[in-house]
Amino acid sequence: MAPHDPGGALLIRSAHVVTGDGREIHDADVLVRDGRIHTVTEERLTAQDATVVEGEGKTVVPGLVDAHVHLDFLSVRGPFRSWLQTRRTLPRALGRLARNGVTTIRCMADPLTPVTRLRRKVEQGRITSPSIVTAGPALTAVGGHPDVTLAKDNRWLRRQIARTVDDAADARAAVRDLHRKGADLIKVVYQGGLYGPDRVLLHQLSREIVRAIVDEARHRNLPVSAHTHYQDDVADLLELGIDSIEHGVIEHEIQGDDALRAWAHAGSWLVPTLTIAAVFPNPDGTLYIDTARRNLTRAYQAGVRIAAGTDSMIGAMPASSLHDELRRMVEAGMSEAAAIQAATADAAELLRQPDRGVVEPGRRADLVLLRSDPLVQIENLADIDLVVQDGTIIYRAPAPPRAPALATYTCPSPPVLEYLDRTRGAVPHEALLRYDRSRFVQEGIRTLTYHDPRTGQTLRSETVRSGPDLVTREWRCEIPAEQTTLHAVAQGHTITLTGVLGGEPVSRSHPLRGRTWLQLLLYDPATFITSDEAQLTLVAIGASGRGALQLTDFELTKKVTTTGPGGRTVEAELVMPQWRRFWGARIIFDAHTGDPVRQQVRGRKNQTIERTGGTR
Repeated sequence: MAPHDPGGALLIRSAHVVTGDGREIHDADVLVRDGRIHTVTEERLTAQDATVVEGEGKTVVPGLVDAHVHLDFLSVRGPFRSWLQTRRTLPRALGRLARNGVTTIRCMADPLTPVTRLRRKVEQGRITSPSIVTAGPALTAVGGHPDVTLAKDNRWLRRQIARTVDDAADARAAVRDLHRKGADLIKVVYQGGLYGPDRVLLHQLSREIVRAIVDEARHRNLPVSAHTHYQDDVADLLELGIDSIEHGVIEHEIQGDDALRAWAHAGSWLVPTLTIAAVFPNPDGTLYIDTARRNLTRAYQAGVRIAAGTDSMIGAMPASSLHDELRRMVEAGMSEAAAIQAATADAAELLRQPDRGVVEPGRRADLVLLRSDPLVQIENLADIDLVVQDGTIIYRAPAPPRAPALATYTCPSPPVLEYLDRTRGAVPHEALLRYDRSRFVQEGIRTLTYHDPRTGQTLRSETVRSGPDLVTREWRCEIPAEQTTLHAVAQGHTITLTGVLGGEPVSRSHPLRGRTWLQLLLYDPATFITSDEAQLTLVAIGASGRGALQLTDFELTKKVTTTGPGGRTVEAELVMPQWRRFWGARIIFDAHTGDPVRQQVRGRKNQTIERTGGTR
């Protein structure tokens, strides 16, 4: 789509406006001129020179701000590869981020020269991307993070994302140099001890060095942020006058309320980065997310200022990571309005960007128009209709995808199939799997049950009610050992999900946006395999692990049709488009019935699901 002329005007008419600073206007016209919000009013406006967008039934929010990201340079080992990364890979990734409503990012510990080169292109309008605020490399101790962790075996990367300092004079010189080269803030790593699942021993900066960094940065009007995971470190950093704490306390529970009151009184921001806490493991293999979420709950209740940041790696992690971050913040007890404010007005204040983050006259016109209300369900932030940046429409959602022409399902004989599942995807160990279609003809119901092969105990059961094309209408899932019972129903254009996950009640909704819900990933595509379609885009809800409760996009593509001793088969590839590089599966289907015969996870020869028989 050709972008809206940045020199013209834009009128969004009759929209619900969530301003970003805690207010809302239920029916307003928003007029944009010359890249700025000109008028926000409950009166009906006319502007003959304006592009008009009808907003009735839709919601306007400020462009989202991710206050803690990294650009993906982890695999880069030299200048040429860095040039390719900033020329090709990262512009595409940044464009995807902008299309997800993120219009400003703060880059924390990235190569300064490549990032400033990208920033110039963004400012010149040469690439579609969020505006970039950057810290450049983090200041850390000799032997500190990320020098001996992320960059430990990559000399080029060590020089680019970390700058080691060993005394106050060196620290002051580093701040002056970063300021001269264009850094917008200074990031300090203030963490020692054992780090990560590999228990790398980190050296830690002294208080004297951090004090020198803060003092030098103050002289140059640069804010200072600090990385840590521990409560004692937070206390030191607050005393030293740090502007923001990245991650916060995530490796142990915060002890006592006095520490939280002191944090709130100091006014230093917390950027909780729950997204990375949900994937970063303790030495025992458990994740930091539960501790991080509980500590965020207490910090929020104590009045600590919160700004949203994901710590995601742009180019290697999903462009929707900020949506997931805000969902996790709401799960931690923040209201939908507070979570949105943390990613708009408050994050803009942290970044010292006073011209954005709020929908009001005079502010920069970074806006997101949603098809549904995020104050009802925070997941509705993903239901994007269009994105406006600096007064220009940079993205308008395409029409819903064409519904696939799926075949009508005829339940073949035998009605019950049995499989051996070695993937450990649905349950944590090898399982016998029973796929029962005996109730489909009368009730549209099929069941999938996982059994322990040693004890016969039921590990997991799923029941789906489907239409004649196997598109899911209702799903129930029980995992007794995990205290999980979920129920999801398709209602119009939304999936409503309720129940209990890991003993905790859940209630959320997922916009379908025209996508096809096939909950039984391996078994529902039967009507695709027996149709004339070559590729199928579908969505399914996770019930355990990192994808629990998330509506994930999948893509299934037919590759080869073969005739052999067992009859005709179709080989297809299943991938998650956003994680295509990291996960995929090869599936063999019976071409006549559409039943799966065998699944093989890419690169994992022992992770298979194989049909073992069938019963009448």
